[in-house]
Amino acid sequence: NGLIGSVAGFLDGTLVECCRPVRDQQLFFNGWKEIHAVKFQAVSFPDGIIGSIFGALVGRHNDRYVLNASGLRELILDIRIRHNFHFTLYGDKGYTQDEFVLVPFREPLNFHRAFINYVEARHRVTVEYAFKDVKMSFQHFDAFLKVKCLQAPVGAYFIVCCLFRNLLTCLYGNQTSRQFGCPPPTIHEYL
Repeated sequence: NGLIGSVAGFLDGTLVECCRPVRDQQLFFNGWKEIHAVKFQAVSFPDGIIGSIFGALVGRHNDRYVLNASGLRELILDIRIRHNFHFTLYGDKGYTQDEFVLVPFREPLNFHRAFINYVEARHRVTVEYAFKDVKMSFQHFDAFLKVKCLQAPVGAYFIVCCLFRNLLTCLYGNQTSRQFGCPPPTIHEYL
């Protein structure tokens, strides 16, 4: 589609499972995964840094809803105008393609489109690595019985864990920065 070279980062959403809330259970219930959860959206860059994290929203929302609520498109437009830097993000099929987000071809009708889907899927999975790193480094979020949606600031905790994960990336790199051969910033540069 000619825009693959303009991809600067990878976009995805994740669910953080939580115990069943004492009230408003239907808001937190995600019918797709059949769990109670809160939803986050992140943009991961080739240097392994989570450049944007948005959430927590109730778990029933899909990726498109979270993208619309995040204001990320407006932020991208502002960066394009201020810095004269045109870029896009690459997301999975949970998003709709527009001038800000590229998604896989829905029906790869030929070898070229199938190959682009394959290559970009191997790159897009890096945002999944970011979520996995956060959940593994800060295992509080991997044990859903500890995550109490309405009794603790789960969103703030998760965002702080993402920032700490970025600091660890600055110190040690991570799978994403090694995959792309793109070293992360130093802590001084990051802060």
